[in-house]
Amino acid sequence: MKEEYEAWLQEKVPLHERLTPILVTTIQGMIKQADIDFLSVTGRTKSLKDVKEKIERKQYRNPQKQLTDISGVRVITFFESQVDEVAKIIDDAFSVDADNSLDKSTMLGTDRIGYRSVHYVCDLGKSRAKLIEYKPFSGLKFEIQIRTVLQHAWAELSHDRNYKFSSVLPPQIQRQLNLYAGMLELADKGFDELAKAIDGYQKQLDLESGESFYNQEINSLSVSEFLERGLSKFSFEISSTPSDKLTLVVSELKRYGVQNLKGLKKLFNKEFIDARNSLGGNKKTTYAGLLRDAMLFADYEKYFNRSWGESAWSWCDSDLITLLSKKYDKETVHNAFIENGIMVVE
Repeated sequence: MKEEYEAWLQEKVPLHERLTPILVTTIQGMIKQADIDFLSVTGRTKSLKDVKEKIERKQYRNPQKQLTDISGVRVITFFESQVDEVAKIIDDAFSVDADNSLDKSTMLGTDRIGYRSVHYVCDLGKSRAKLIEYKPFSGLKFEIQIRTVLQHAWAELSHDRNYKFSSVLPPQIQRQLNLYAGMLELADKGFDELAKAIDGYQKQLDLESGESFYNQEINSLSVSEFLERGLSKFSFEISSTPSDKLTLVVSELKRYGVQNLKGLKKLFNKEFIDARNSLGGNKKTTYAGLLRDAMLFADYEKYFNRSWGESAWSWCDSDLITLLSKKYDKETVHNAFIENGIMVVE
């Protein structure tokens, strides 16, 4: 290796070691600012040994220009449309080397299915490089990969030597591989379409009002929207519930007999709201807890007979008994909880 390349590497690799974590933090911040969901943003810096090995293996004549991936950042999104959104952010934030950047999905032939992702080669750009914190890294090239979770899974499998997915395979095995890879690509597109459909439904819900809104069937999204619109009626803190737990309570509502928001509205009548507020402002709960409170307050026997069996929560605090005793005999309610194996915690 020529001496000038050796000296250049000795100077630049340590700079890249400092640059990589800055890039990760910067890119994470920009994606969050744009309100784009993502799985991860990770970075790596090639070691001096690995860089030298690549120069020899690739027989680079001009490493200063040909080495573009000493610093590398990988962004993994959930859906294909988010790849495009992140790509737009990268385009706007950095100076992109168009000649060395590529979209591998467009490079696959019509009969080819496989490793797909967007690769950018960038530098910080003139305006960012002028900032004092970025000045030492002016002119340094780095690579950014953007891919979905499923694209990442395929890339990891195809590059793992243990699986040999990227090898030249017998025709019958290659056909199977193409079939399953195609299914993965279809799933990637399908999940993206589903995510857009859910977003569209949520926007439609936001616009609904009056009778049209209350005629909506109950599901996790419509029930959440119903509760969000009614939060001001309650004098205590109500926090959202993770989707899996809310789905469980929506199933309880359906077994209870509530099929649409009109039926849910009947549970949230003035009597229930006043009784729940009377417990005091420090008696906070969750969406799931409030929905169960409403069902129990309307008819606790019906709840235990129809809804409770599959959920089988095993304890409650004494505030729930206090709430129900505003409508029912306290001892009778307490006994019903004991009979169903529910421990009442003071």
